[in-house]
Amino acid sequence: DLLLVLLTSIGVGSYSEKFVEAKQHQVITEKALHTALLSKELSAAAMLSPEESDLAFSTALLSGIGQLVFAHPSWQQRLGQPFGHLNQNSIVNTINVYLLTLWGYPEDLCKIIKCLLQSHDDNRKEYPSAVIVKASEAAIDNDNRIPRDWVIGLPPSPIRESLLALSDKQLSP
Repeated sequence: DLLLVLLTSIGVGSYSEKFVEAKQHQVITEKALHTALLSKELSAAAMLSPEESDLAFSTALLSGIGQLVFAHPSWQQRLGQPFGHLNQNSIVNTINVYLLTLWGYPEDLCKIIKCLLQSHDDNRKEYPSAVIVKASEAAIDNDNRIPRDWVIGLPPSPIRESLLALSDKQLSP
C-alpha cells in the first residue's frame, strides 16, 4: 500500500532528523526519493504491471530507512568498521529487512530489499522490481544514466532489452 510506504518514509525521516546530521539526512532522503522516482520511470519503460511498478517505487523509497538508522552515531560506533564478511551495504539492507518485517510489511517487499544485496546476475527473474531499483541506483551513481555495461551484465529478459534501449541516455532528474 503506497500510503503506508509514504507515511513510514515520512515518519522515519522526521524521527531520524533528531539524531542524524542535517546534511547527511538530506542526502539519504533525497537519494531514496530520487531512486523511487527513477524506478517509476524505468518500470513504465519496461512495461511492468502497475503492481510491480508500485513495488519498485515502494522498495526504493524504503531503502533509505536502513541508511538513516545506520547513520545514527551509536550505530556508527558499533558497526562502522567491517563486520566479518558484511560490508556497510549488507548491514544497511539487513536493518531494512529486519525493521520492515518487524513493522509487518509484505514478505515480497522484504524479499526484494534482501535481493538488492545480490549481484545482478543472481536469480532475480521472480523479482523484476529489484532489477529496476538496482538500475535506478546505477543510474544515480552515473549522472542519471544507466551504464550500458551494467545492463549487458543482466540475464536476457524483456526488462534487460528495455533498459538496454535506455542505457547511457539521460534520464529525468
